[in-house]
Amino acid sequence: MNVNILKLLSLLFVLALAFVSCEDELVKSDYDYVMNSADSPKDVVTVGVSDTSVVSVSVSGTVSKDSTLTDWGVMYYTASMLESGKFLVTTAKDSKYNFSFKVSLSGLVPNTNYYCKTYAVNKDGITYGEQKTFKTKPAKALPFEIKATDALAT
Repeated sequence: MNVNILKLLSLLFVLALAFVSCEDELVKSDYDYVMNSADSPKDVVTVGVSDTSVVSVSVSGTVSKDSTLTDWGVMYYTASMLESGKFLVTTAKDSKYNFSFKVSLSGLVPNTNYYCKTYAVNKDGITYGEQKTFKTKPAKALPFEIKATDALAT
């Protein structure tokens, strides 16, 4: 693929992420178009996963302090999402240049395996941290049964 096309795609990606706030989630596809080029961000680390619940988790990471960074955060996905070329992104850019960050991922499906990794973007490309896996906790059964007829009784 032509280097100019890759740079254009990278610029479009950066512009798209510029409109995302820290807690916004986006569905992206075909995200790996310029990965680890010579001038892309360095030292991107997925530190770990913590506080796993039924529908949420916290993911922490670090990126090297670099004034050329335009975005950084966490991408996450299930195996089926990855097969379709889609995943979710939560940016940490609004952490005011705090290059050690922790983001909360919410709205997850109970009892589901997920994959996540940190990322950092500059004008020259994107770099990913190590992929981590986690599984959300199963939903607990209600201690009672709700029947449709119970809701209609008056």
